[in-house]
Amino acid sequence: MLRLALLALAGLLTLGGFANLAQGHGPNSNLQPPNSAFGLCFVNSAELERDNVANPDWPARRDLRYEHALAAGAAWDRWPIYWPEVEVAPGVFDYTRHDLAVTADITRGLQLNAILMNTPPFYSTGGSLTAPAPRLEQRPLIVPTIRRDLGGLKTLDGCDSASAATFPPRNLEAPVFDDGTDILAPGKAINPDNHWARFVHRTVERYDGDGVDDAPGSPRIAAWEMWNEPDFPCGVVPDFPSGFWNGTPAQYYRLLQVGYLAAKAADPEAVVLLGGQAYFPNPTWFDAFLAALEADPNKEAQAAYGFYFDVLPLHWYSNPRNALDGTRLFAEKLAGHGLAGKAIWINESGVPAWDDFPGKGQPAPYQATAQEQASYVIQNAALALHAGVERLFHFQLYDDGQGQAYGLIRNPTHPSQPDVPRPAYTAYRVAATYLRDVSPLWRSTLNGMERVAFFSPPDQRTLVLWNTQSVTQTRTLWPTGPSALLVDQAGITQTLTAASVYTLTLPPATNFNQPETPGVPMIGGKPYILIERDTRPPSAQITLPAISPPTFTVTWRVEDWGTGLQGVRVWYRADEDDWTLWQEGSPPADRPYRAEGSASFEGDVGHAYCFAAWGQDRAGNETAFPPTTPQCTTVAEGGTLTGTVRDVLEAPIAGARVTVTDGEGGSWSATTDDSGVYRVEGLPFGESYGVAAEKEGYGAWPARWGVRLVATSMAGMDFHLPPALNAVANGGFEGASALEDWDDHPPGKTLPALSDEALSGAHSVVLGSGFVGDPENSTIGQVIRVPSGVISPTLSFSYKLVTAETALGPDGLPNDWFEVLVFSGPEWTQRHELSIREMWQNADWTHRHFPMDPFAGQEVLLVFNLWQSSAERPTRVWVDEVAVGPAVPFVAQERIYLPLMAKGTGH
Repeated sequence: MLRLALLALAGLLTLGGFANLAQGHGPNSNLQPPNSAFGLCFVNSAELERDNVANPDWPARRDLRYEHALAAGAAWDRWPIYWPEVEVAPGVFDYTRHDLAVTADITRGLQLNAILMNTPPFYSTGGSLTAPAPRLEQRPLIVPTIRRDLGGLKTLDGCDSASAATFPPRNLEAPVFDDGTDILAPGKAINPDNHWARFVHRTVERYDGDGVDDAPGSPRIAAWEMWNEPDFPCGVVPDFPSGFWNGTPAQYYRLLQVGYLAAKAADPEAVVLLGGQAYFPNPTWFDAFLAALEADPNKEAQAAYGFYFDVLPLHWYSNPRNALDGTRLFAEKLAGHGLAGKAIWINESGVPAWDDFPGKGQPAPYQATAQEQASYVIQNAALALHAGVERLFHFQLYDDGQGQAYGLIRNPTHPSQPDVPRPAYTAYRVAATYLRDVSPLWRSTLNGMERVAFFSPPDQRTLVLWNTQSVTQTRTLWPTGPSALLVDQAGITQTLTAASVYTLTLPPATNFNQPETPGVPMIGGKPYILIERDTRPPSAQITLPAISPPTFTVTWRVEDWGTGLQGVRVWYRADEDDWTLWQEGSPPADRPYRAEGSASFEGDVGHAYCFAAWGQDRAGNETAFPPTTPQCTTVAEGGTLTGTVRDVLEAPIAGARVTVTDGEGGSWSATTDDSGVYRVEGLPFGESYGVAAEKEGYGAWPARWGVRLVATSMAGMDFHLPPALNAVANGGFEGASALEDWDDHPPGKTLPALSDEALSGAHSVVLGSGFVGDPENSTIGQVIRVPSGVISPTLSFSYKLVTAETALGPDGLPNDWFEVLVFSGPEWTQRHELSIREMWQNADWTHRHFPMDPFAGQEVLLVFNLWQSSAERPTRVWVDEVAVGPAVPFVAQERIYLPLMAKGTGH
């Protein structure tokens, strides 16, 4: 059982004078229809009926509990049916108190998620008969952070002293049906020797509402949960020593299988839940359960019976992010075993308030103030619904027997505020009111603001937002319509009129009570809900060059950040013909706000083709069609390659010759203009070309091969010509022995390697490839003599960097970086840093240059170095076209001859 928290936005605008959803806190004030996605734990229970059997005030108190639950918007109740309290002796069943509680739920309009759990002592296969059976009403708080590497499967060693109620029942392996099979068919009788099957079938039959062998009034329980937290074994929590289940995952799989078949035999429409997952007490338990499921050889029966469960319920507490991250984690596990699409519920969630009785009055791990508890409720609901959770339950309505303040309402024995709702009660009402019948759209966490967007039929966007930072923030939001309703966690509402944007001031997060993440808020600031009618049409974009080959690619993107997309179309027309529908579809289910794609189109040379993308959102708004300025392209036979030629200092080179060859004798060329720009035209499509640049007075690099025209006009093929005299040996890293001209001095742990991912020629050098260990260097170097007597001796090179490291270190500098170093002096004792941690972000081939004037005439060691910090976030860098020489080429001066005159001749 894990508990989550929601973030809130406060201090937004002046909110005085607005309607208060929870005004008066009376159970009948502003009564609303129940929200079918929302539930509460322990609105009532058989134990409450039993414990209050002699209490003359109980009927009135029972009514008040239901009034509170219904006024909050809850549609579900959840409580356990403890097997030993029904089957009080072998074959002797007493449902008296359960009939009362079930009937009270159903007649007041609540559906019931009933939990079948605890083995009677006379059927148990182990444990202590004197240890008390676990009670769902008395469970502890266990909430670390969601992680994907939390230890191995907990063993059951030392569980002999755990309650016998937590062990599997006897005869669980016996056939479910009395014909000796586990095959479900109408009219089959249950095998009475399988005690668990008999109990489940008898109980479901009593509450199936069909009028046969029913409880008085024939109430129907909608959902049946097979045990509670079977991943919570003994010994995890000292004050809850028995846990809930001390069988193996394989034994639980059999218990689930038997329970499913027995329940469906009694009520084919029953919804069967796997036992709610607590996760943290035994993080790999569910993996072991899935392994047991995979090991079942009867695959045909598994498939026919839905793998013996309809719903996977999860229990998340204290940190609202668990509802998102934890739910996604379990969804991935299901999908990995072919169970994608199984419904997921969160049928326990909450956070206790430490500053209210029976809290201890001191901040404590995984706990919150009463106001933070209210923030949690809304944030938890937003993130759970965004994750695709079908039902969401809060634990619980009252504190009842809990030793902590989980309840939305204080107990009648509260010392100062008996029966008074906490702020979380109003927050629950707000969530149940404004998150009704919503479907997830998108989520954003930019700039310290969490935003979770939903579509609310028929035409509204509902946005839940809060601050995730510890300081107050002011943020702007783009409206989707002319006005919006703003609601805070206290239920206070305000109508906002849209200007160009809404400006909101978000109060800071104040809860830092999760020990695993110091300094990171466990619950965000007070949340707001912003409800807008969507009146803006989707945006649509076509990407297309002005000139295209006969076969070309059309790319489109249609977006709607209001209510999401309903449908998307792409149209075309040839020349001045009518528009023709070309592509049609819908957005992906996990990204309903955006539909994007591309497709190949066949055109005829000399004709123009125009394209238009169109979208309709779920509010009915449509992109204007036909567009006033469609994107058009003209089909041509050949393409054009353009770019620039520059020197190492980025100055344009006029008169440089660029040559394109196809390797089969075809050649095309062009000369750069005064801006260094070239344009090679008439290149056939579909060929692979080599491109090279040259100019007298400069050096040259090998041709760049593998260039393909993907559009009729391809720009950006830029060149930097090296000096004619290059002090660097094999700066292009060509040839199989290219690295012999270099050295890994000073040595790094990760050796350099030749790579065929080159800028020019066949090879470059790659640093950091194959990094596996601790923080280390990958280096390559060469001893060179920097030329003297030349103009501006310069180091130039090109590099490409790919990294998964995006964070900065504690010093505010990058954790990984690529740098250029020069070592001079005796034994290279003098270190010079040409770059200081400036090259660390992802970059395609990039040209760099550094002056080498201070080293003119000296012999130096030139070093390229890559520093890496983590194998999990690798960084690699490719280096090519390394040169050291004059930045300006030598140009011979014209000689001028003067006549000679004899001195003193007078002539």
